[in-house]
Amino acid sequence: MRGGNKKMKFKIIRSPIILTRYLYIKEEVMASLFLSILEKNKEEALFWAYELYYSGFQTETFDYLLTIYSECFAEDNPRLRKYMEGQKSDNPCAVGNIVLNLTDSTRKYNLEYFEARSKPPSSSPKKDPKFYIQMNEGDVEKYNAIETGDDLPRKVLKRACRYRIRTNYNATLGVTHLNVEREELKRMLFGSWLYYASFSPIWKDRIVLHEGSICHESKRVVFGNDDFGEEFYDKFGYEPDEQGWDVLSNILGECSSPLPLCA
Repeated sequence: MRGGNKKMKFKIIRSPIILTRYLYIKEEVMASLFLSILEKNKEEALFWAYELYYSGFQTETFDYLLTIYSECFAEDNPRLRKYMEGQKSDNPCAVGNIVLNLTDSTRKYNLEYFEARSKPPSSSPKKDPKFYIQMNEGDVEKYNAIETGDDLPRKVLKRACRYRIRTNYNATLGVTHLNVEREELKRMLFGSWLYYASFSPIWKDRIVLHEGSICHESKRVVFGNDDFGEEFYDKFGYEPDEQGWDVLSNILGECSSPLPLCA
C-alpha cells in the first residue's frame, strides 16, 4: 500500500446540522460530492458541487474540491494542481471545470487511508493526462435556482432534488450527526427546516430580505411583519412535511447500498 502508515487527513468539514438550498444536510452533500467524484459519476458530482456552491458556500466548495484533489489525486496527477489553483471561486464555471477534470476516467486516484478497501498499487508507470476539460457558461444554467413560476413553492423540491443523498460512508467520513437517527432528522426537517436552513447564506439572505429574525431558543424564524412573512412563504415555502416519499428519501437517504472505493 502506498504511503506506509500515513494518517488520514481528508475528512468532511464538521459543522452543526445545516440545510442547503434544497434542504439537504450540508455535510452529507459534501460526502456525496466526494463519493460521486470517486465513482467518476460526472452528472451527480456536478449536482452536489453546485448544490453546495449555490447554497452560498462558494469559497468552501473550492477549498473542499482542492482538498479532495490534494489528498486523493495529486500524487497521480501533479500537473493538474496549477490548473485547479488557477480557478476562481467567483466563477460558477470554475466549479464545473474542477469536477469535470476529477471525474474524467483518465484521472487516477488513491485512497491509502481507506485501508480496508484500497488495492495494492499498480506496477505500471503513471500517466498524468496533459489535457484539461472546460465547462461552458450554458452548461451551468441547469444548476441555477429553480424558479417557481406559476407553481406552488412546495413543488420545487420534487424537481430540484434529483439525487439521493449518500449516507453509507457517514461513519468513515466522520459526519457530526452520525448518531442522530433518520427519524429524528425527519422530525427536525418537518418542524424546524427554516431554522436549520438559515445557516446557509442563501437562506439567511432570503430571511433578512423579508425582515425575518432567527430565534435559537425556539429554533424558529420569526417575521415581524405579517406581509413580509407571507411574501416569504409564497416564494420559498417548500413545506418538506408535504413532500412525497420519493423526495424525502432523496433528502434523507438510506444506509444500505455498498459503493466501490478503489480506482
